[in-house]
Amino acid sequence: MNHYIHDVNALGSIESVLHSSRGLALLDAIFMPEWEFRYFSFNSKWNIEKREMMASMRDGQGNEYFLIFTLTGVVGKFLYEKNAEKPLELLSQIPNEFSSFKSEPAFDIQNTSFFIWRKNNEKNWCLAHDLPNNRLPMLAFLETDLGHYIEWAERYYDVEIETEVAQKVFSSLRVTQDDLSSLNPELTLDDLLGDIREIL
Repeated sequence: MNHYIHDVNALGSIESVLHSSRGLALLDAIFMPEWEFRYFSFNSKWNIEKREMMASMRDGQGNEYFLIFTLTGVVGKFLYEKNAEKPLELLSQIPNEFSSFKSEPAFDIQNTSFFIWRKNNEKNWCLAHDLPNNRLPMLAFLETDLGHYIEWAERYYDVEIETEVAQKVFSSLRVTQDDLSSLNPELTLDDLLGDIREIL
C-alpha cells in the first residue's frame, strides 16, 4: 500500500478529508466485519469532552496513520516504511494548539515518516517531513476519488466491488440493505449498526 500524492494540498478541505475518512471506514466495515482485520477505522467519539474524532489506517506491516479532528482543525501522523531521522524536530513544527495529539501515547508519535496539519482558519495544509522526494504515501486514499480504495480493496478482500454502489455509500455516508446486498450479502443492517454509530 503506497498510493502517493505529490502535493499535500491535493487533499482539499478539512471537511472533505473528514468525509473521506468516514467513508473509508464505513466501506471497510462492510467488506470486513471483524474490526481487527480492517485497514481503515473512524471513531467519532474519540474524545467526547473535547469533541475530538480520530481516523486511522493500519496495514498490519507497520505502515499506519492517525488523524485527529479537533475544534482547532486536523493533525495527523503518517508512518510508511521508514522512520524519520529526527522525528522530534518534525513534531516541534506542529502548533501547540494540537498539544493533545503531540502527547498521545497511543499514536507512537516518535515513529513517523511525516506529519500534516491544518487549522480551520488556514487555506493550505502544512507538512513536516524529511522525505527524499515529494511523494507522500497513503494520502491518496483521503482524496475524494474513491478509485484508489476500490483498486486496493478488490485485491485485499478478493472481491469484485460494485463501483457505483460503493461510490454512493462513500458519498452519502448512508447504507441500505440493498447496498449491503450488492457489497456484502452476508451482512445485515443490524450487523453494521454498531459500526455506523461509531463512525457517524
